[in-house]
Amino acid sequence: MLESTKWHSRRCFRVEGDIDAPIDQYVTKVALVGAPNAGKSTLLNAMAGQKISAVSQKTNTTFRSKVGYFIERGTQVVMYDTPGLVEKSQYADQKHGQRVESAWNIAGSCDVALLLVDAHRQHARPDPRVVSLIENFANSLSKEKDSLKPKTALVLTKIDKIIAVDEDFAQMVRDLFQISQMNELFCISALRGNGLSRLQMYLQNSSKRSPWLIDTEVYNRNYRMDIAEEIIREKLFRAYYKEIPYSIKIIMQEIRHDEATVTVRALLSVASPSMKTIIIGTKGSAIRSVEKAAQCDLEKIYKLNVRVILSVSIRS
Repeated sequence: MLESTKWHSRRCFRVEGDIDAPIDQYVTKVALVGAPNAGKSTLLNAMAGQKISAVSQKTNTTFRSKVGYFIERGTQVVMYDTPGLVEKSQYADQKHGQRVESAWNIAGSCDVALLLVDAHRQHARPDPRVVSLIENFANSLSKEKDSLKPKTALVLTKIDKIIAVDEDFAQMVRDLFQISQMNELFCISALRGNGLSRLQMYLQNSSKRSPWLIDTEVYNRNYRMDIAEEIIREKLFRAYYKEIPYSIKIIMQEIRHDEATVTVRALLSVASPSMKTIIIGTKGSAIRSVEKAAQCDLEKIYKLNVRVILSVSIRS
């Protein structure tokens, strides 16, 4: 049983050097990397025991790295969910390219880099780009000055979708691990919890003596605002089609707690009047559905009644 499972924005990190390392505190920094829709956000949510990162069938729903952690036996395992890796020819724009580069940089600066691969998709529709990523991943990690390259592990996800684990699938697993040149192999289903205990133990055993990176007191102050933004983001991606959700900027305005009710207010900043009309929908039906869906999830997390109020503005 995990002693503590939480998540944080970067505001919750301690300032480096502000405290001596207690003798019983250890840290493992872990990067979750992979192609879009490989299951990184789902794994982070499962390992941290909380909703942290938006999960959607659309690709590239992780705009910046999200941070989650769990604590077990004095070790704080800090996990970074990173934007999906794609080839340079697939960059949508300069900002997309910067997000992909940030994923590589984070992976190179951690203690452990987990490369996640959708095993079900790769088995059903083998993708040579994924094979190339697996083959070159370990040697492509950047190395910070005076630091060692991270340990690497290949994590095959979504194994619950494999109808029959036959010899063809087993051979694919052996072949991918053989070309990976990585330290470990894990086959998991984050959704069902299969294989997570072994992965958690591996991450715990990869720790270094250090003061914990996440400040739990700051977490308690920031949690509601951060998780509300992420829940709203997820519902936007699920509610609207094509490229619309990618261009919406969420501006959190207020979270107010009155007795047994939490009121969440956020502004959705969009690029054009036509997009505003789509977001609002006929007589406000579309935006109300997003409010209702976000409210339902937040009530489960906060364990309180929640009212979500979204407004839409056109940015200049």
